[in-house]
Amino acid sequence: MQRLLFLHFYLAVSFLLPHLERLSTIAADPLGHLRDPSSVVQGTDGSWHFYVDFIPLSQGTQDGWHAVLHHYSSPSIVGPWHFRDLALNWSSDETAFDAWGVFSPSVFFSAEERIWYLFYTGTPRNYTQFQATAQLLATSPSPDGPWTRRGLVCTPAGAPPLWQPQWNARRCDSGRALVVGGRKGFWTKGVRGESFGQEGVFFPRNASSFLPPYENWFGNPIYNASGNPGSSVDGYENCEFFSGPLKEEGGPWTHVLCQNHGPGQPHFITKDALNWTFMGTINTAPALEPTPVYAGVPGDAATVEYFIARANGGNLHIDLFHLTWE
Repeated sequence: MQRLLFLHFYLAVSFLLPHLERLSTIAADPLGHLRDPSSVVQGTDGSWHFYVDFIPLSQGTQDGWHAVLHHYSSPSIVGPWHFRDLALNWSSDETAFDAWGVFSPSVFFSAEERIWYLFYTGTPRNYTQFQATAQLLATSPSPDGPWTRRGLVCTPAGAPPLWQPQWNARRCDSGRALVVGGRKGFWTKGVRGESFGQEGVFFPRNASSFLPPYENWFGNPIYNASGNPGSSVDGYENCEFFSGPLKEEGGPWTHVLCQNHGPGQPHFITKDALNWTFMGTINTAPALEPTPVYAGVPGDAATVEYFIARANGGNLHIDLFHLTWE
């Protein structure tokens, strides 16, 4: 009964909708595809950093996601942005989950530990056969590296040929490291069956650090897409978390914007990032899979005034967008 009353209160509150206005292109590479950038975070010297997939045109975007991770930085959010270097390549261990590609990065700087965390999705050498991926972690004392692989965060929980019934039976993909309500966690897409995606969360066993090992939250998936609104036949994926304005009734609330394989992007609100209420679908085009620029610790305590997102225009490039509320 308490949960029903809680949801009824959510729906009774008037919420604003996020709107993204394009400002400029901040990263483009004529030799390849840039896609799926990390969120943007700030270092102790005031500089800003993000990491992004680089997929050579000769490789295409399928058959293993043969990507590496590139690093961009800027002294200011609005630029100028500069390509710094290759951040992370495939693993030299042919049996590793990231021996065939690394993509969909998430970056987090821990001021307490003085460590940069780079989470990413890895594809193994048998990806063409199974399409199974895992989430891995690398760390560095600097945003410029060198990066040290620290192990696995989330691995597929199922097995071929059906990849059922667990929510993350086939893939763990496109995760985000966040601090919500003072608690460290890693929110990520899980896929079961052919391609049915839903969001779940893993928490580190050592609550004071983002280092592995991680444990699957008992309530996963967070929002069951089976038969519920806001989900296409393939569910939803690539969710981003950012606080709404204080002027929202009872605010600030955490807004969650996901991607869909159908029309519109599912939009949720939550207080704890574990209990979501579906608020409808919105369209952020031309921003494709937008990711926040976090002023402060990524999560519900950060201020978000900008997003970056991939956009079309010949080869894919990364654009900066300003966030407003309507």
